[in-house]
Amino acid sequence: MRYFIALASLLLAGSVMGDAFGPIAEIRAGDARVELHREPGPCVGFARWALYLQDKVRVPGCWILDGESVQIAWLDGSTSVIPSRAFRKPEIL
Repeated sequence: MRYFIALASLLLAGSVMGDAFGPIAEIRAGDARVELHREPGPCVGFARWALYLQDKVRVPGCWILDGESVQIAWLDGSTSVIPSRAFRKPEIL
């Protein structure tokens, strides 16, 4: 439950840099990264924009928080369910 509160706090607080279009949370594995954004982007309803990045590959998607997991529907047709506790504040470059 505290992870839900932490992620919800990130949603309310905005990004670390104050950039309205920056990610609010991310998860990294090697050179791959999943970013969660506050903006709806191409998403509808309560869903918000997500982005998968690895090298030159960029796959947009839509995410929602469902209990203690983040559910992502990628626009390439695939889906992901990731525990919300896996996400961290974005690294500042």
